[in-house]
Amino acid sequence: MNTTLLIDGNWLLMSRLFAVKSYFNVQNDEQTKLEGTAELEDLLCKSINLIINKFDGIVNNIVIVADGGSWRKSVEKPKFFDEVYKGNRVKDSEVDWNYIYRALDDIIETAASIGITTSKAHGVEGDDWIHHWSRKLNRKGINCIIWSSDCDLKQLVQTNNGAFTCWFNESQKGGLPGLFLPKELANDTLDDIDNFMQIENSNQDLDEIRAIANAVTYIDPADVVEEKVVCGDRGDNIKSIIRIEKGNKTYRVSETEWHKVKEKLGINSLDQFFASKKQICESIASTSKYSKYSINLENAQQMFEYNRTLVWLNEKTIPQEIQQVMDQVEYKKCDISYIKSNYKAPAKLEKQQQSI
Repeated sequence: MNTTLLIDGNWLLMSRLFAVKSYFNVQNDEQTKLEGTAELEDLLCKSINLIINKFDGIVNNIVIVADGGSWRKSVEKPKFFDEVYKGNRVKDSEVDWNYIYRALDDIIETAASIGITTSKAHGVEGDDWIHHWSRKLNRKGINCIIWSSDCDLKQLVQTNNGAFTCWFNESQKGGLPGLFLPKELANDTLDDIDNFMQIENSNQDLDEIRAIANAVTYIDPADVVEEKVVCGDRGDNIKSIIRIEKGNKTYRVSETEWHKVKEKLGINSLDQFFASKKQICESIASTSKYSKYSINLENAQQMFEYNRTLVWLNEKTIPQEIQQVMDQVEYKKCDISYIKSNYKAPAKLEKQQQSI
């Protein structure tokens, strides 16, 4: 048992908010909002306890991460481009978000007080933290389970040093598979056969995680990066490298179109993908969808580089000053059996302590 659960705190917060959202109407009095915060904190802690129990005997440590803003919003944009990273996210003005985010801050503070590793810092996104911990822990031979429904994080599944990182969420809409693993774990054809055999033959945790999931999907994590660089990401307001606005319609590069171009160019690795930037832009511009328009290929290549910086979770894109902030956070080994009994919402924990 050498597996750490990486908890995406912001996803967890938003996924549970619907149950108590009525407490946070801006017109409610402060007491009502505070009651809502307490209810939300209780719900978040219960959810974490449930997932720990689901992985009972597998997970022996947890890390909780949260957003602290985003360095990506200050990345220099192409001069011809005026969209804002995540600028399409409009918060409900009828909701008092201060009390909602207070719930996440409170449970992180409580977690830290009982020995759980927590990660939140100015300018660092939760995605950056999950990248940081999964890479650092895998290098030490520690497995990682990413608990989130954020599909961007699927790019982080990997095997390294006899350890693995997987993405897990069995509660997706439409009954979609709940566990994503790197494609090399589906068969024994990978180049690094020693790494594969080490994981498959000696890692009981992997088999137990597979058994818990309602379904398993094996992917090439590079596909996630490539699609988002070329096609964009509507959820984060990232645009495709080539798009045409005509009338009330916007024509963007679709995933299907990208995969046809990828096959045509014979791209089979992420390194090759990045090295083929010029050819990719030229090939897409020459398709029947775009060939009738005057495509500025230099602009397309600039968008390629801009998108690469925004979507690729990697030491080559994450600024050094952000890396330094993350490197300063200590990875603590918690007593998982103690956490099961003692990780409670702050209000409940205070009552428990008063009764002792």
